[in-house]
Amino acid sequence: IRHRGENHNSLHTIRYGIAALIARSGDNEGALRQLETAVKSRELQHRAARDRDFAGLHDDPRFLALLGDFAMHLPDAGTSR
Repeated sequence: IRHRGENHNSLHTIRYGIAALIARSGDNEGALRQLETAVKSRELQHRAARDRDFAGLHDDPRFLALLGDFAMHLPDAGTSR
């Protein structure tokens, strides 16, 4: 059972990496689709909030919803642009 959980977590990590690559290419919609399945753990929510690859998504309400409480950790949170 332990190995099964590790594989499940690895799948989320792989999807997270794919989402980061897609975001860097400028495809915000594609990145959000991957993140919806990747960000199942608080660890990956926190990581996404700090990851510069997702800077283009910081103003997207769907991205903020995926981050949950970690949205307040965005580098530009609380500042106006």
